[in-house]
Amino acid sequence: MAKKRKTELDIETGAIPAPAAPPESAAPPVSLEQEMAQDAASAGEPRKPLNKRVIISIGIIAAVVLAIVIGVAIVEKRKPPAAAKNKDRHGEKAKGAEKKKAEEAKFEKLNNIVLDPFVIPYKNKGQDGFIQIVFALQVNDAEVIDEISNNLPLIRNSILFAISTHPQGDLIDPAKREALMKDIRYNVDRSLQTGRVDAILLNAINVY
Repeated sequence: MAKKRKTELDIETGAIPAPAAPPESAAPPVSLEQEMAQDAASAGEPRKPLNKRVIISIGIIAAVVLAIVIGVAIVEKRKPPAAAKNKDRHGEKAKGAEKKKAEEAKFEKLNNIVLDPFVIPYKNKGQDGFIQIVFALQVNDAEVIDEISNNLPLIRNSILFAISTHPQGDLIDPAKREALMKDIRYNVDRSLQTGRVDAILLNAINVY
C-alpha cells in the first residue's frame, strides 16, 4: 500500500489545533430592586440560637456589674458630706464648751458648802440652854465638793467630835474660837480622801 504523501499544510502546522473554549460570560449586573429583595429574603431566614454558656456568662457579668454599682451607690449615700462633718465637729465643740461652763457654774455655786445648823447644849448663866451654830466649808476642788456632798453625816460627826473636846464656851469666846476652828478643820480633813478644805467659816451663831 502506498504511503500517503503529506501535504505542505500538514508539514507547516504539525497537527490540527483544538478549538478554543468559549470565554466565560460576565455576571449580569444586579439592580437596586434585586439587592433589596435579597436583603429581605436573608432577614426572613431563622437565626442560629446563641450558645447557653455564652448567655449564662453574660448574665453573670451583668449581675456582678449591677451589684457593684448598687454597692457604690449605697456607700456614697451613707457617707456624710463634708459640711455635715464640720457641723458635727462644731456641734461637739459647742456641747463641750456648754458642759464645761455648766460645771464651772456648779463649782462656783458650791464653792462654799453651807452645812445645816448644829445645836450644842450649853449652860447659860446657870440655866440650861443651847448654842445654834452654822458652819460653811470653803472648798476649791470639785472632787472634794462631791465627796463632802456624798458624805455629809461623816463630816458633821467630825465637827461634833472636835467641838466635844472643847468647853462649849469656846464657841462663844472669839479668842478661844480660833483654836476650836483649827481642830474642826483638822478633823474634817482627816475624813476626806480626795483633798482638803481651804477654810472653816462661821456663818451664824445664836445662844439660847
